[in-house]
Amino acid sequence: MFPFVSVIIPVYNSEKSLGYCIDSLINQTYKDIEIIIINDGSTDNSEKIAQEYENKDLRVKVITKINGGVSSARNMGIKEALGEYILFVDSDDSIELDSIERLHEIYLIKKYDTIIFNYNNVYNTKVVKNESFLINGFKIDKNSKMDLYDFCVKSSKLAPCWNKLHKSTIIKNHELYFREDMICAEDALFSMEFLTYIESGIFIDIPLYNYVRDNTSAVNKYDYRYMYSTMLFLNSLRKLLKQWGINTDKYNRILDDRIIHSIFGKMNLIYNAPNLKTLKSKYIEFFKIIKDKEILKLLNTKEGDKLRLTYRFQWQLIRKNQYLGCFIISMFIHKTYKFIKQIYKSSQNNINTS
Repeated sequence: MFPFVSVIIPVYNSEKSLGYCIDSLINQTYKDIEIIIINDGSTDNSEKIAQEYENKDLRVKVITKINGGVSSARNMGIKEALGEYILFVDSDDSIELDSIERLHEIYLIKKYDTIIFNYNNVYNTKVVKNESFLINGFKIDKNSKMDLYDFCVKSSKLAPCWNKLHKSTIIKNHELYFREDMICAEDALFSMEFLTYIESGIFIDIPLYNYVRDNTSAVNKYDYRYMYSTMLFLNSLRKLLKQWGINTDKYNRILDDRIIHSIFGKMNLIYNAPNLKTLKSKYIEFFKIIKDKEILKLLNTKEGDKLRLTYRFQWQLIRKNQYLGCFIISMFIHKTYKFIKQIYKSSQNNINTS
């Protein structure tokens, strides 16, 4: 008999958090699950830790592969999964001990194609419930699919693959896999493609997942491939508009705005990136972005009136080909902002201790 859910955990050098993550799964109040741990070529003790759990719990299966990235690890997990549903959990996160039991209780009422749930943001020892992004009990069906698509275009709240339960047959019948040439937004694209094929679903405003916010993680560093991956996702989403039947000027303009904000957002990572040590290295990466033909075309044809103030200022300088000036002034703005933020934080600490 197949398990209710297959939990897929991609692992790479996660020895500090992996035990806590797996404990949150093997101690679930609902027991009919399988736990698939894909060790993606870890060089620390991750594999040893995972194998210790495999030796003492028959529900745990460990597969070790050559390092290929989180997408390839998740894809291998999908191929191995036997459960009626698939749940993704990252190795530095965890789920509440009754999460799967709560999902199964909803399943007993109706066998939805997906159950979307809320999550907690974990900052060191502080746990903050994420602001609800849909109405509690929002049901996905033929009548509400357009509302769902509208939300997908306007917001990134449904992007994570870990805040929803996935019907396995939908993933496998439509051969849905994570893009292995993307280093970010790969889960967002997977989620949008998965939501394309569902016929039923529900959102519950209950935080079942604990998402660890780590300021030292790779997502806070800069890599030009982040820009490539973000552009690839948003352009893929543009193609989905046709499949969804909403390929209108309105939604294409919304996507243009999202792309531009993403461009400036990724661009601004350069200024404080810990892996870019010198001004020269920062400028090289900055110049690489603004000389990209697709990006430059979009910036030169799009109006900047809806951009936030700092982005609008950068946009105007780029439109005038004042690249060096844009870089220098943007650096100054970010350094000033960082300084003011540190002063504010220091003053708040003084108030709290006085």
